Amino acid sequence: MGTLWVDSLNFLFVFMYLLSYYFSLSLSVGAITDELGSVEAEYSSNSFNDAKCDSSGRLWAGTYSKADASVKDRGSGLYSFSKGDLNIKSSQCCQTVLYHDACFTGMISRHCDAILSNGIAWNLTDDVMYFVDSLKRCIFRYEYNKEDGSISDQQLFMDYGSKCPELGLPDGMCLDVKGRLWVVGFGVHKVTCWNLQTREKVMDVDVPLAKNVTSCCFGGPNYEWMFLTSGTSFLSEEDLKKYPNNGSLFVIKNLGTRGLPPNKFNLGDNHI
Repeated sequence: MGTLWVDSLNFLFVFMYLLSYYFSLSLSVGAITDELGSVEAEYSSNSFNDAKCDSSGRLWAGTYSKADASVKDRGSGLYSFSKGDLNIKSSQCCQTVLYHDACFTGMISRHCDAILSNGIAWNLTDDVMYFVDSLKRCIFRYEYNKEDGSISDQQLFMDYGSKCPELGLPDGMCLDVKGRLWVVGFGVHKVTCWNLQTREKVMDVDVPLAKNVTSCCFGGPNYEWMFLTSGTSFLSEEDLKKYPNNGSLFVIKNLGTRGLPPNKFNLGDNHI
């Protein structure tokens, strides 16, 4: 179980849900080819969660901690991984280490702390990044530099806890061609569309068959369908009976908008 994405050489990459490492899988051979790197090895209760590639081919992914709430040093945070020539500037909010093996050289950078990392998205002009920390019930906004992959000036875009608790926990999210942000609400069977300029809610779409919707993306013909994942974690026996389709993949059609093609991971020409 984990997050999947594909690079330009048709390699499938996997973030392990229960571990803090990621590896590549050849789609043509059907075998693991490389372990690309690992983080937070000293935190046994941490694991990767959501991940997404930016327009320059960097892979961004966050971790979360399953440690007790009383633990102050959880160690979890937001990372980016890139090939060696996509340099990321080190700063107070970005710790970068060089990762090297026989197949490639890359940069693993830690950008900020998080409790439960989730959705990642960029605006249409590619100069702002949005990031969800679900347990903080917040969507954060950062200035984003696509040239060096740095983020800065963290601001609160939306506090679900104080502004819209009825929308549940913000989880996965994606952007449409109109520049609007779609965010799923964990625990409340909803996906919500936000105007990034006004920070106003545009609409809610109910997902009555699943209480715990976990992520969303556009696909299908011309990216006009929205696909939604769901999960069974934290559901009572009563909820499992009431929502028997939790854990299924759903599709919503006729939303009146469409999405954008996903960015691909750029690992470099030496990953063959």
